[in-house]
Formats: sequence, C-alpha cells, structure tokens
Amino acid sequence: MNWKEIDRSPLVGEFNTNYFVSASSVDALLRVPRRNPDLFENIIHEYRSIGFTRSGGRVERRSAMEQFEFSRKAAESGLFVLPPLTLERDRIVYPFLQNAQTLDVYFHTEERDSSMIVFEIIQDLCRAHTMG
Repeated sequence: MNWKEIDRSPLVGEFNTNYFVSASSVDALLRVPRRNPDLFENIIHEYRSIGFTRSGGRVERRSAMEQFEFSRKAAESGLFVLPPLTLERDRIVYPFLQNAQTLDVYFHTEERDSSMIVFEIIQDLCRAHTMG
C-alpha cells in the first residue's frame, strides 16, 4: 500500500520509530526498526544477572517477519494484542486507534475498576506464557 505520512510527530522509542500514516482512508502506525546495540546488550546483561538465561530463558531480537507473525498469532489466539495490518519489508503496519488511551489516562478519566482491568491484563499475560 502507498502510505503517506500524516502531519504528526512520530513516536520515537528505543527500538522502533512509529510514524503516523494514511492510505485509502485507513489510518495506521508504520513501525520502523531502530538499531540500539548498547541498550540490547544491557538488557541481555540484566537478564543474565537475574538468572533468567541460566534457567533456560532467552533474550533475542525478533526480525520484522517474526514480530509480525508473533503478533498475528497472539491476536488470533484471543490475547489482548492489536493485530498487524501488513508487513512491508522490515516495517510492520498496525492500525491506528483514534480514541485509544494509555492506562494511566484511562484510569483517571473514567469511573472504572482499575483492579479488575489490571487483573485481566495479568490473566492475559499468564495465558500468553502458557501458550508459549
């Protein structure tokens, strides 16, 4: 698809930059990977320090294809994961949710039982780990 960048500042993270894009009346986030070998090495060191890797855990960076498939399968399995729209080379395109809020904002703007929502998120994480 021929994505056009929307006039909005990208979301810059340590491992990805997310650009706001649009095509054929579809708004999306174009996730472009960024290299950050120093941070990745620090993460590996931290997990090694807490014994995670000695216990059989692994720390690895997924390719765009691996991340796309991982997200797609997680969403298809019913986990609370936003399914990707498409994969274009090393870039993943996710739908952009116009009215989405971060949890900290959501908890302060709505009369919600935050403990129930946190419980559901933890249950979802447990399901994810059980599924592998």
